[in-house]
Amino acid sequence: NMTVLELRFPAGRYHATPWGRHVNEGAIEWPPSPWRIVRALIATWYLKARRDEEISEPTIHALVDSLSQPPVFRLPRAATAHTRHYMPYNEGKNEKTTKVFDTFIQVAENDVVLVAWNTDLPSEQLVALKKLADRLGYLGRAESLVEARVLEGITAIEPNAMPLDKDAKLPEKTELVRLLAPMSPSAYLNWREEFLKTHQPPSAGNKKKTVKKAKTDDVPEESIVPPDLFKALHADTG
Repeated sequence: NMTVLELRFPAGRYHATPWGRHVNEGAIEWPPSPWRIVRALIATWYLKARRDEEISEPTIHALVDSLSQPPVFRLPRAATAHTRHYMPYNEGKNEKTTKVFDTFIQVAENDVVLVAWNTDLPSEQLVALKKLADRLGYLGRAESLVEARVLEGITAIEPNAMPLDKDAKLPEKTELVRLLAPMSPSAYLNWREEFLKTHQPPSAGNKKKTVKKAKTDDVPEESIVPPDLFKALHADTG
């Protein structure tokens, strides 16, 4: 069986700015990136399922690991639209306005997005995913209301958006879209090991020098390079 998540946007709009883009560029992430979906589940766990270990930390770790593989999508018909607003702000004693773009994907109210991973989740992870999907309030920006549910017993869907293998040729009548996606847990650990080897500080040798210690030296390694994929998925634009 596949793991299939159904996403419905009751307001008919999906708002999400791609990673690395400014909101006023008018860029829109479509389909929802695998990275965003997994992070939304993590955030929902923290806010709505972590208390009293309703969903334990090992379970959410395992679920994130299971879903950190490229899914396929079944997307409805959609159009890009935007609104423009002149928002007030204060500069000293003077009140000024700045133009803000709100770009979004417009879909029919009853249309759904299907996200399917080629994995059959163990029962504990499946129960956790159902709870998190049921409690997911928005995806993307806060005004991007969503209703999510897990569809069971599905062995295949007819995708119209899917990963392109490295070095593969783009099929005819298709469009290439770049989305942020998590690495697999093992690929992340391999990358981390190589990264730390490459960026080891040079040894001071026997030379005695008075060096002013930078504050960053006090930062634990874990906060600079997270120890596993689950922690790495907590990174923000800062």
